[in-house]
Amino acid sequence: MTIKPSSGAAGGQISARFGAGLLEQLRLMGIAPEDLLPPQRLREIRASDARTQMPLSEWVAIMEGAVHVSGDPDLALKAGAGIKPGQLGLLGHVLMSCATVGEAIRQAGRYLRLLHAIGGAEPVIRDGQLEVPMSWTDGTLPSPLIAQFRLAACAGMGRWLTGLPELRMDAWFQFPAPQDLSIYQRVFGGRLHFDQAQTKLAHPVDYLQLPVAMADPAMQQLAQAQAETLLRELATESAFLQELDAVLTRGLPLGRVSLAETAAALRLSTRTLHRRLEEEGTAFRAELDRVRRRIAETLLRDPRVTLADIAFLLGYTEQSTFQQAFKRWTGKTPGQYRSQQ
Repeated sequence: MTIKPSSGAAGGQISARFGAGLLEQLRLMGIAPEDLLPPQRLREIRASDARTQMPLSEWVAIMEGAVHVSGDPDLALKAGAGIKPGQLGLLGHVLMSCATVGEAIRQAGRYLRLLHAIGGAEPVIRDGQLEVPMSWTDGTLPSPLIAQFRLAACAGMGRWLTGLPELRMDAWFQFPAPQDLSIYQRVFGGRLHFDQAQTKLAHPVDYLQLPVAMADPAMQQLAQAQAETLLRELATESAFLQELDAVLTRGLPLGRVSLAETAAALRLSTRTLHRRLEEEGTAFRAELDRVRRRIAETLLRDPRVTLADIAFLLGYTEQSTFQQAFKRWTGKTPGQYRSQQ
């Protein structure tokens, strides 16, 4: 089946690496990503880097498609509970290197922007419990699939980081209680609340002192330095350039990155697109080259991806044209760059 963006999802963008993590988790659960997305879109998502974004509506549509293919209404809970830090990109590496659960929660709050821009989580301590309420950026109630996945992922992450499967969490949801609560009880282990004003997770405050099994101070410094760099880039880049980046990233493999096609995707005239880029102190060709270079450098780190495939994914009809462009951007041939990684 070919999915379409869900009309019932909240707006916003998420990291395409988060989308890639979801697809990998579904594959491990026996659901072929090829049954959910066209091959071209799969390649785009799998080739994404930490800066690449995808619409939240597409993420929800992938999950809806997986529920349909599997016939399992509880799939989002199961997928969330099974997600691993390594499937969260740079944020996952930060979490794995922390010393304690409390530190991991603090770092997750700081670097959540690297994963998505759909809402936050502000922990509070109340009656001996740490409560982590989930907020939604645009103020609208998102698909229940998002709440199921997000809370189950938090619960599963805590158990994975500590190596303690017996940890129990209480969970609050804003949708009505389903008839069968058995999967909820297995995923959270604590008290369950439905038809609530907020979506949130809670656990004993003592859990904050639990050590992270894979804590690594040296890795923590490296991961946090990379995360800080990326956060600064995201903070200084305007929303318009971020949207342009996403449009170009999606359009490259399809060969739809002419000025006119890009302007149409942004719902602008070509004249207005030119003006907006001038206001940002850049130009269309410069932005297209920037996106192509970023994607090329990411793909060249994977020895399984051929130079011909990279040229195709960047919208070039000839491999030689890609090689000439890469030498112009970096002063190195693609082969030289790959051998140094």
